[in-house]
Amino acid sequence: MGTHTDFYGAIRIRPQIGQPLADRLSAWLASAHIRRDVGALRKLYPTDEELRAHTLFGDGDLGDEGEFYLPDRTNRLDFIFVRGADPCPLPEGLTDELYQRPPRNCPDLESDLELVHREDGTCSYIGWNGGEYSYCIPDWLHLIAGYLVPRGFRLDGTMFAVEEFGSEYYYINVKDRRVDVEPWWPETTYADDFRGLYLY
Repeated sequence: MGTHTDFYGAIRIRPQIGQPLADRLSAWLASAHIRRDVGALRKLYPTDEELRAHTLFGDGDLGDEGEFYLPDRTNRLDFIFVRGADPCPLPEGLTDELYQRPPRNCPDLESDLELVHREDGTCSYIGWNGGEYSYCIPDWLHLIAGYLVPRGFRLDGTMFAVEEFGSEYYYINVKDRRVDVEPWWPETTYADDFRGLYLY
């Protein structure tokens, strides 16, 4: 059983992410980031046009382990359901050996982030989607910043994290490609004195 963490706030992205990248990035954030057989994926989409339609940046680059792949099935539960219908081929370049393993440069199987846009067209925001066990939000933000900043986007903002039962608090500060995690603890009085007397 994991530890639940709540995240407050969001990171601003300027200028606003336009189409079609906005839709592809949203789909990618919501997808299951599972290591895939790139050779098998290329056979599924034999033309350049088909391949570009299934990659994050629309350029046909799947990444070394399928990390830029936009799957037709975006939810891990879909995959589990498919595997329950025996015999059923593994979809989309997956093998039993690769399932439940993220690509090397993806922090986890789920990003637990979502992308939204201001109606006035000035910027986009990326923030926590409310996922139950979100362990790698700073790492995902660092990865995404590394993709977006070289493409002309600026990122800024601060998020605040509260781990289950208040066991840990921290800020996530983002400025373009720089992502810093800063621990925080509320100011209190006599905590050590009380704890020492309470234990004895």
